[in-house]
Amino acid sequence: MRTRLLASSLRVLCLGAAVWLLVPATHPAVVAAQTSAYGVNIPAAHPRLWWTPERIARAQTWHQTHPYTPPSSDPLGQAYRCVVTGEPGYCQAAVTYAMNQLCGNAACNSPDPNVGVAADDARWEGENVILVLDWCYQYFTPAQRATLITRWNTYFHNIRQHTWGGPTQYQSNYNWGYMRNEILWGIATWGENAQADVSLQHGLIERWQNNSVGHFLGGGRGGVMQEGSAYGSALGYYAVVPFGSAALLGRDVYRETNFFREAVLYLVHATLPAPTYNRNNGGSFPEMFPFADDERFYDGGMPARINYGTFMQAMADYWRDVPIGGWARQWLADVDPVRAPHVEAVDRGGSAAAYGTLPLDYYASGPRFLFARNQWGAASTVLSLQLGVTEDEGHQHNDVGTWQVWRGGRWVSRETTGYSQDIIGVGGTPVDTNTASAHNSLFVNGKGPAAGYRVGQTVMTRLESRAGYTYAAVDLTPAYRATHPVLDNPAVVHVEREFVFVRGLETLVAFDRVESTSGAHPKLFLAHFETSPTVDAPSRTVTAVNGPQALRLTTLVPAAPTFRPVVNEGGQVGQFRVEIETSGAPLSYFLNVMQARGAADANVAASVVDTGTAYNVTLTHPTRGTVLLSFQKGGTSTGGSITIGGATSAFTTTVQVMTVTDAGVTWGGAAPTTPPNAPTGLRIP
Repeated sequence: MRTRLLASSLRVLCLGAAVWLLVPATHPAVVAAQTSAYGVNIPAAHPRLWWTPERIARAQTWHQTHPYTPPSSDPLGQAYRCVVTGEPGYCQAAVTYAMNQLCGNAACNSPDPNVGVAADDARWEGENVILVLDWCYQYFTPAQRATLITRWNTYFHNIRQHTWGGPTQYQSNYNWGYMRNEILWGIATWGENAQADVSLQHGLIERWQNNSVGHFLGGGRGGVMQEGSAYGSALGYYAVVPFGSAALLGRDVYRETNFFREAVLYLVHATLPAPTYNRNNGGSFPEMFPFADDERFYDGGMPARINYGTFMQAMADYWRDVPIGGWARQWLADVDPVRAPHVEAVDRGGSAAAYGTLPLDYYASGPRFLFARNQWGAASTVLSLQLGVTEDEGHQHNDVGTWQVWRGGRWVSRETTGYSQDIIGVGGTPVDTNTASAHNSLFVNGKGPAAGYRVGQTVMTRLESRAGYTYAAVDLTPAYRATHPVLDNPAVVHVEREFVFVRGLETLVAFDRVESTSGAHPKLFLAHFETSPTVDAPSRTVTAVNGPQALRLTTLVPAAPTFRPVVNEGGQVGQFRVEIETSGAPLSYFLNVMQARGAADANVAASVVDTGTAYNVTLTHPTRGTVLLSFQKGGTSTGGSITIGGATSAFTTTVQVMTVTDAGVTWGGAAPTTPPNAPTGLRIP
């Protein structure tokens, strides 16, 4: 890297690049020896992070047609402008910012490193300060650099003392923000900072290699950024500059786990296939299936989420030679999100790839998230099933077991999405949107899944992706029981959900087995809608029309359910909630058929026959034919079958494995047990 940097100096000058790269031969940044640390070859000269002469040249070309004039509030943009144009005023302004930026949080600057919980200021501003120091290195005086090094060494030392945001909070945006900053700080100050090694080692080895890599082979498999549709995006964004820089310096972190490949395909499947109507402002925007805290969902905020856009831009460039990169480019074309200019400017280009070669289903086995659709394209019906517990690191919702359905630019059923906002919950009392009342959940004796201290992760017992259907069965019982007596639901004996998505009928069938300690305990099936639905109790149907789309829910079991009056949840984000109740036996069943259709389209006629040992369901559409389903009774999921076009298939008895490679998604085979490329750094015992 150093040889390339110096050899390219004349070319950089001729191209009009940032001439401050051409420092005198006596400058310490030039005469210092190149160093290798934990697989990263740290050059002597600055900038060390993100930029190479070739990248600067690309950025200059891009800047000619995409000029970016940063506002005074964007120090990173100012440093970027200085790199690509050589205009000193921008670096001078960025230096002023860096010297004035103090971490006001007690966790940063208290003489007691154990004060405070999280260091927001250091996490938010750390990357800006570090990259300004590296990209505008020549514009700092030696005294200013010494001041910054002393100041930020203190911040990073204190942060490392805290449990919150520590290396074992695998999905926490705090952990990832600190990891990013430690890696960048170690590289940027190597050779003049006695603590650079400590910082780089803690970020790249302790946080990443010793903890994150293993997590992505287990609870993190599938690429879901588990803090939610808003906060989870930080994981992708925070990785871009440190891991992109590491790859340029000799350590290809992106290939040390499957997470980054999987994250691209997770976003492809979790993003809705067409702009979605926003009921709050009347516009239509690209959107994704929401989960956990998401304060931006209310306004249709996905296009403005620079985190997702910047991450996918980096992935499109990094994976440009394999199909993963093409799908990332297609996502960028569909969503057209905001992207950081320093990432967009270095993109080498490439072709977008249509999604049609991907399977219709995607399963993230870590959090047990399953996405299914009937076809690719804007006319599709897509659904999300959240069948597991996500990592609980500050923004988790009590949404395990929930389902959501989208069709033709409208939500036909979704969760009630918010962040610290109240709605009217089950039982009529105000509750936060993080509770089970806000989700398409199951309640037992007045309570949903445990809100914390759960006894364990849910258990996927059966899963398969087939041409005509998607099938899943999950034991939710561990998520309903808790070790904390206040959060536990002792009425619960066993809870299982079984889902079948019949693609040809655009219909989701949910078969729930709910066992409690007493038949007197009420059980509730919850469904949410953006518009007030029509409930026809005699026919046991609920119809919710949302513009040109609709969802028709038919309750086949129990035979005489109680439909609670439609609940207007109220507040800023509240929707309309239907509660379907049964009781009378310790083991109860819900069998609900949910058809997504055009508002004026024909209904799927649904009927059931109770054989004593099974429920046999007939689904008939006037033009799309008949599908037969059979569900065995009992407290646990066994047997069962589906008949499509006269051909009968038994539901699987196992969990079909889904894997992601450079070439895409494959259903079947064995799950990987080792990282794709083993980390190359030292391992701390």
